[in-house]
Amino acid sequence: MRNERPPTNELPVFGEARSGHVYRERAGAYALIRSADGCLAIVEGAHGRLFLPGGGHDAGETDAAALRREVAEECGWGIEPGPVLGEAVQYVRAGAEGDFRLHVRYYPARIVAEDIGPAEHSVFWLTLAEAARRLHRACDRWIVGTLAEAAKG
Repeated sequence: MRNERPPTNELPVFGEARSGHVYRERAGAYALIRSADGCLAIVEGAHGRLFLPGGGHDAGETDAAALRREVAEECGWGIEPGPVLGEAVQYVRAGAEGDFRLHVRYYPARIVAEDIGPAEHSVFWLTLAEAARRLHRACDRWIVGTLAEAAKG
């Protein structure tokens, strides 16, 4: 996968738009939920792939609403998101779902309620460094790697 480093007024872009493919635009919001010891909440998706909790917007949703809904569905938690930490674009091929140009935003979030409903995914807690290596999407590895570098101080 390609990791472009654009000028500061442009978003980082991951993956490549392949010639002849039609990419549907999809906005998404993802949570960076840290434990007391600094580990990051990660969900396991299909085929054992690891992702940050969150996902795409439903029609008319804000980032905050999408983030709260997705984390509740995936983890069974109620959360309160903070201010946006970063954003990027990722080109993805999602099999039968089609091809997407994801415009993702990342938010720190804290858990305000546990067990608010059944969790659709298994949740793991990984160190920032481990998450930066193991997350499936390049854009997610980028934001977590940025956090890991900042934590080194």
